[in-house]
Amino acid sequence: MPACGAAILATWYDLPDAGSADYIDWLHNHHMPALLRRPGYLWGAHYRTLSDEQIAAADGNDEVIAHTRQMGISAAAAPELGRGSRYLTLVGGANVSVFMDPLHSALDAAAGDKAVAMLALRQGVRTSVLQDLLRQSGPGRHARDGDLPGPRIQMGTLQTAPDADIDLWRWYLIERLPLMAGLAGTMQTRLMAGAVGWAKLAVLYEFADADAHALFRQRGEQDTIARHESGAGTLFPAGRVQQAPYGPTVADRIWPLP
Repeated sequence: MPACGAAILATWYDLPDAGSADYIDWLHNHHMPALLRRPGYLWGAHYRTLSDEQIAAADGNDEVIAHTRQMGISAAAAPELGRGSRYLTLVGGANVSVFMDPLHSALDAAAGDKAVAMLALRQGVRTSVLQDLLRQSGPGRHARDGDLPGPRIQMGTLQTAPDADIDLWRWYLIERLPLMAGLAGTMQTRLMAGAVGWAKLAVLYEFADADAHALFRQRGEQDTIARHESGAGTLFPAGRVQQAPYGPTVADRIWPLP
């Protein structure tokens, strides 16, 4: 059966203090390399998220994070959703089917006692399989980067009210993606559909470094909020979009190192 379009397997989780160093060592030196030997698995990356205080310290403004956190779905509204947020693994696949047949979690369960015990340390696990829809390259992207996401990312996983789908797409196409195409230090922006998991839509912003991300917060996020609050107008469907728990994820890549 033919399949088309690259895919990402994304897993958010927390770790207990006890055992976290051993887990990370095992993940980087054993599990992630083993994943990349599976047919159709193209690349892997491990990220550690930044606290809200760390994000705001980059540009002295905590308004953006406070605003987006208000969009996060509550535990009461979605008690079934894992709420881990400290770490994120991203694994690239040739298409969605490589994560489904054989099922990625079944391969993990068959990887041996050590792998099963290590993966059991994760807490609040939330997994999504995402299908590539659209990409926008930025001035910070180079051919040598390949398909591996950037050293700094901001990733949102979203649900929308049915009447907001068109408005959200138009906002990305008319306002957000043209901005990202010219924003210094931006490597790439990926829009993806949720094939498995809570999210209907996901966006992955990739940056060369923390300065590029700070510029995006100033030129993109703060501008959208200001335009909405001033009545100047934005296509963003405020009040009709929900982020996943503790979204968006802002994180630095800790494997492979830049």
